[in-house]
Amino acid sequence: MKNYNKIASFCLCGTLCATILCGCSSKKDDPNTLNLVVYDGGYGSQWIYDLVDIFESENEGYKVNATVSKNAATIITTNMSKNNNTDDLYISVNIDWDMYAPQGKLASLDDLYESQVDGIIFKNKVTDCYTNAVKSVCKGEEHYFRTPWTAGVGGIFYNVKMFRENGWSIPETYEELQQLCETIANANVPVEGSDEETVKPFVFTGGESYYWEYTIFNWWGQLAGKEAIDDFLKYDSPLDFDYTNAEHGRAYSALKDAYTLWYNLIAKNNDSYCMKDCTGKTYTAAQGDFVSGKAAMMPNGQWLYNEMKDVAGDFEMALMPTPYAPGITSESPTAHTQYVVGQDQSIVIPASSSKQDLAKKFIQLIASDRGCEIFLKKANGILGFNHTFNESDSSLSTFQKSILAVQNSNNILFNDYSNTLLGKSGQFEVIPIAEPYNLAVTGYKAGDEQNSTNTPDKVFNTIKGYVASNWNMWLEKIS
Repeated sequence: MKNYNKIASFCLCGTLCATILCGCSSKKDDPNTLNLVVYDGGYGSQWIYDLVDIFESENEGYKVNATVSKNAATIITTNMSKNNNTDDLYISVNIDWDMYAPQGKLASLDDLYESQVDGIIFKNKVTDCYTNAVKSVCKGEEHYFRTPWTAGVGGIFYNVKMFRENGWSIPETYEELQQLCETIANANVPVEGSDEETVKPFVFTGGESYYWEYTIFNWWGQLAGKEAIDDFLKYDSPLDFDYTNAEHGRAYSALKDAYTLWYNLIAKNNDSYCMKDCTGKTYTAAQGDFVSGKAAMMPNGQWLYNEMKDVAGDFEMALMPTPYAPGITSESPTAHTQYVVGQDQSIVIPASSSKQDLAKKFIQLIASDRGCEIFLKKANGILGFNHTFNESDSSLSTFQKSILAVQNSNNILFNDYSNTLLGKSGQFEVIPIAEPYNLAVTGYKAGDEQNSTNTPDKVFNTIKGYVASNWNMWLEKIS
């Protein structure tokens, strides 16, 4: 599943002062049919159809028409611009909710957030890390305009059978991860069905090289802590991006340290620790190599299993807890800080819907304990709503138990959403340059490290200069 990075237009700034659009127009759609548009990506579609069946059985006389498509984001963008939009609920990646909300194009969810689900106030069902990422301002007033969809886990996935058969232990520390990679590289385990290939520690997809960020951001959380990262995401000053600034750049210095851990492990050891030509691999090719047993580990997100289950056969995969960064132990205050994958995934109701109450009722079903369990078992993922799962449930797969264990053991969750005009402008992200990972791998020169491409110093000095030189221009555009 591609984790789309939300890029909002700077026209957001103009819309804040633009005439508010009511979005209320007469429609000819069936008043007893709830129209959904749902993204069909890595999580598949069975989970939503199961929820539709439950909803229809418990709401006699009502039907649900679900448009489930890989092109959901495009459909939503197109339909939101129509005067006769008949959609009632959107569940997708890449919804520019914080651009639509100030325009009056999304329904307020204030009453939903005060309602109860499973005896719990809805706002307490929403995963804590999204508290600052569900509200926006319309007509000078702040309201709830979206709920999260998933609170995904990402990091390093591993071949369970291969680890078991070779006696490889799950690394608990970065140093143990380094040692594991060396052990696998030196073991020369034959790839089944090949006379020449041997198992490599890692395969990754150059097409989606940002999958490495899930591990890097987990290290960032361990090294900096959520409080420092949240403070950084206020984007108060260009000095926040200066890792050399002792006062302002502490959080970004920790991100540089996290990137350095990755660089030292992967970029410097690519030939021995990674399969050949990973930078040129699509995500399907890389995932196919992982399932085929050509690599012991792979960076990815929780959708990996669901994307591969039809071709994986009896392949058994699991997510390992991100090994502790150097200097971090299980007792460290920031040790159990985890990056949440899925900030770009939203559930919203268009303001033009004439069935908003019915749509909110469907959202309550999604957020319910039943909804969370269906999503885990049918989509192999974790929703953005609090629910205590029974990890000993015998019906859960090894994979499902592993993602639950990782999420449950990390009780401090954070994302990289910045609830500021500058953050919403789309001009830059936490790492505001093109993904540095592929060039770091291909440009590494063992005999001449100073002239290697995308070394930690080069990457973060480039970022420092880029932000400093563009900061005033960005501020002028949103003023």
